[in-house]
Amino acid sequence: MMGEYIATVVTLFAIYFIPYAFYYIGIIIRHKVFPPEVPTELKLQMLVAIPLCLIVVTPFCSIVAPVVEDAESFSGYLIMLGVVTEHGMFMNEALASRINQRKDGGGDDQNPSPDLT
Repeated sequence: MMGEYIATVVTLFAIYFIPYAFYYIGIIIRHKVFPPEVPTELKLQMLVAIPLCLIVVTPFCSIVAPVVEDAESFSGYLIMLGVVTEHGMFMNEALASRINQRKDGGGDDQNPSPDLT
């Protein structure tokens, strides 16, 4: 009975915690190892990552749930963790830099917001 409980807790941990942690690890890798030309604050990137990781990681969690319990398909789980880390590295940096541009008043000159008045 206790063995089943521990296995269930480990499975839930693998499905619902580790992918989110890998998303944030991707942000830290991008910030520390591959810094961009115009750096953004790590604090800003972590705050921007909250809604982004819910959008990106949650669908992966629902897809990967059956894979975690099957030892033969564990490579699919590892590939998913790599994809989530990549999303954390690149998508989050792009959005954080665009937020910085808008905050500094730069905006996007190529695609201005339409005037709806």
